[in-house]
Amino acid sequence: MEQAAFIAFYEKTAPRLRAYIARSCGSIDTADDILQEVFLRFLRNDPQMDEPKMRAYLYRCADSLIIDNWRHAQRERNTYLELLFHSESADHDGGYDLQRAFAQLKPKQRSLL
Repeated sequence: MEQAAFIAFYEKTAPRLRAYIARSCGSIDTADDILQEVFLRFLRNDPQMDEPKMRAYLYRCADSLIIDNWRHAQRERNTYLELLFHSESADHDGGYDLQRAFAQLKPKQRSLL
């Protein structure tokens, strides 16, 4: 794809795609990262197709990256929660049991943390 054609396609497609990604993942910063990766993949593959198919390609890539991002965030949350509340391995290593510490707090203090 020639540079001028890409710029025109980008300017026409990027704002709506960015809005779609932002609504899907809930973060403008993440949407910008995903949008950049979508267009990098698009340029790497250099699809030779008509405009509606190119747009569909972009949205498929975006969906895939949104799902990957969600899965990555979910794994991070699960790891964090496991470290926070299932500290049995920390007890064996002589670590501090966070679950017991949370149990000793008043409900209001727990909710703040």
